[in-house]
Amino acid sequence: MVEFRVANLDDLPRLSSKILNSLDPSSDFYKENVTMFGIPEGYVKRAFSEGALRGAASEGSKFYLASEGDEILGFCQMAPQGGEKAELERIVMFPGYTGRGFGSRLLEFAVKDQAREGMGEIIVYAGKDERRARAFYEKNGFEFTGEVSVDAPWGKRIDLATYRLKIGRDIGWRH
Repeated sequence: MVEFRVANLDDLPRLSSKILNSLDPSSDFYKENVTMFGIPEGYVKRAFSEGALRGAASEGSKFYLASEGDEILGFCQMAPQGGEKAELERIVMFPGYTGRGFGSRLLEFAVKDQAREGMGEIIVYAGKDERRARAFYEKNGFEFTGEVSVDAPWGKRIDLATYRLKIGRDIGWRH
């Protein structure tokens, strides 16, 4: 049975390992999440190291897991943006677990948790040409708000679509 829960600090080493072991440059997962944005492999390895995940958690990011037994099927990360706004920094279902509704259920769990914590809005950025990601956000109630071009930390300029989801404490949010 698939379980959705808030990750604790003890989960971060396993999560880091799962992410880093999924980084096969020939996989669709890698092509869609790394190659598409021109992200150097070294940057990705640093960004998903256990230390980086712990650092994000210490700065207020909250990680959510979809798991079955000891197997992590996917995760998402929410980061506070000040006031009542949080950013969905990433949501990833690992290969073999996509297209089965787990991503939507994980997102719903995370959004409800953020609403209980007093957040009123979730924002997310997707690559302008990331059709599957954009369709996922739209299917799950996010409203397209525009496009921006930003300088990524790895030195490349990327075009992003911006989305937002209004939420509240009494959330009955369903996609």
